[in-house]
Amino acid sequence: MLLNTSIVLRKTFFYTGSFIILTSAFSGFLFTKVYHNNIIASIALLILLGCIVGIIFFGKIMIKKFAVRSLQIKIDESSICFIKNHANKSHIIQVSIKDILWYSMEIINPKFYDLKVKLTSGKKLSFSFPQDLSEPADNDSLEILEVINAKIGEFNKQNELNMIELKPAFAASFAGKVVLLVLIFLTVFTYIFVVNTVKSSFLGLFFAVSAIIQLYIRRKNNIDFYNKMYKANQLLGN
Repeated sequence: MLLNTSIVLRKTFFYTGSFIILTSAFSGFLFTKVYHNNIIASIALLILLGCIVGIIFFGKIMIKKFAVRSLQIKIDESSICFIKNHANKSHIIQVSIKDILWYSMEIINPKFYDLKVKLTSGKKLSFSFPQDLSEPADNDSLEILEVINAKIGEFNKQNELNMIELKPAFAASFAGKVVLLVLIFLTVFTYIFVVNTVKSSFLGLFFAVSAIIQLYIRRKNNIDFYNKMYKANQLLGN
């Protein structure tokens, strides 16, 4: 079976953008407060604002231009082959199904799905599949995850003593639950001990509550998604 899709180098894009923004912010502060050079500080500020505006209004175009790679996935009876294609060059990752220790699937947001694979060698593979940055001929991201999940389910059916574990994504895991509870605790603590005395903290409280709601929604979606994939895997394994 051959599947065509696209992947996003999310970490590369995130680290590059963060480096530029933080460097610009630090440079602006350094040349304003330390060297008192307003011209260079102004240039750094303009770069910072340009990056922020660019990410807000042209983020999708920038990701597609610099951080999207085409990917072919070949699946046969015993292996999954990932072929990354970019600039007329191919990078092939051949994975024997029996060498997979565990895997997880995650909904980052409605536009991104993540697949993580841990091999018995200790190596980890991670792929981010965009929903709205793919080419028209590409397979649907959810379809790809379902096909891989089904293939591993077939393997588990034939290898009951050496089954591959489907792990919940971080957002759906116990650790994700702990993070959510800690954020709730910190928000309540902030409201009780800070907001009552510092009115300007209401803005921070608003953002904190918004972040908690987003994390809760993401956790719920991923728990539902995990249960769906786990059930499908178990049905194939019986």
